[in-house]
Amino acid sequence: MAASWFSFLEAEKADVRNLLQSWPLAAYLKAYKAEQRGAALVLDVRDTVRVALDKLARRGVLAAPVLDRARAQYNGWFGIHDALCFFLASNSEELMSVRHQIGPATDGGPGEQLLRGGARAVRTSGRFADRTLGSLVTRDSAKNLSAVDLRREHLTVLDVVLGAMTPHRSGWPGCHRIAVCKRHRTSDGWWLRDAMSVLHIISQTDICRLLLAHAHLLPIMVRTVSELGLMSRSNRVVGVWENKPALDAYALMLEQRASALGIFRDVDGKPILVENLSISDLRVVLPDRWGILALPVSRVIELVCSIRPRPRGVVAVRPESTLYEALVLIVQCGLHHVFVTTAEGGPLSVISTSDILRVLCHVR
Repeated sequence: MAASWFSFLEAEKADVRNLLQSWPLAAYLKAYKAEQRGAALVLDVRDTVRVALDKLARRGVLAAPVLDRARAQYNGWFGIHDALCFFLASNSEELMSVRHQIGPATDGGPGEQLLRGGARAVRTSGRFADRTLGSLVTRDSAKNLSAVDLRREHLTVLDVVLGAMTPHRSGWPGCHRIAVCKRHRTSDGWWLRDAMSVLHIISQTDICRLLLAHAHLLPIMVRTVSELGLMSRSNRVVGVWENKPALDAYALMLEQRASALGIFRDVDGKPILVENLSISDLRVVLPDRWGILALPVSRVIELVCSIRPRPRGVVAVRPESTLYEALVLIVQCGLHHVFVTTAEGGPLSVISTSDILRVLCHVR
């Protein structure tokens, strides 16, 4: 019986792969991304962090490709996640100001380590917001980030998912989004040179949206998240108490390589998930309000929701919830993850879009 059930499950996963393979990349772009033609946000290596974050906030996106137009060169991506990583390692005036507002940590957490390591650099480090992307996102960064050339007409959506969006044995960690680029010849005075333009951005959420649009063709959509093995031990919930300073919470998120943090409240001696914190919450408070990171995470979430309404509470499913229900929540809420909780709100697991695509698309 177990072998039979496993065979059915593998056949249903094959249906997902066949669907994605039936969509040539060019056909998918024409059908689902045509309205974005020519509208993809592109950052320049000369942009400062402040300018780049402002552009991201205005467009409501988490990241954008970075081009060195003078060299017709693709440098990779820059987004809210990158800004946070660079900020926490910058020893900048803004970081030291936030750290001193919080005061010395008593638990030896990430914040205390930041203070010890960066206090002596505060006079010479300058302002982080004035750094240019060219000093942060180098050409070496591009090898860990993804772009595809539209001229490769044989590519399918499945190729994009397997080649760029999901981890594989070669060590590629996978990425949340790719840039669809096109090279062309352009005149520069007397000379002709190659130039690159970014036509579209495809994200993991876009792939989830495509699967939902064809849910009636995919029997696997009624499988539960537990049946699909999405509640593995590696997907444990990383969380902090609601009174933790946001700076330390985000430092923990990066340290643990978590896609989201659960925010806990003590209820009768048990940690109960009451909110979730993600990188996207920083989109509405940066680039010049770094001081907000000194506030408790519960207060940061209140401020974020007052500026840009988002669902309050935990975006969560139960172990018996279906894949379809999980995908609907992820797409509707614009998140890259969903928590799995008990009926009382106790944390069980967290499922990311990367986890879903890996389980559905990779052959054992």
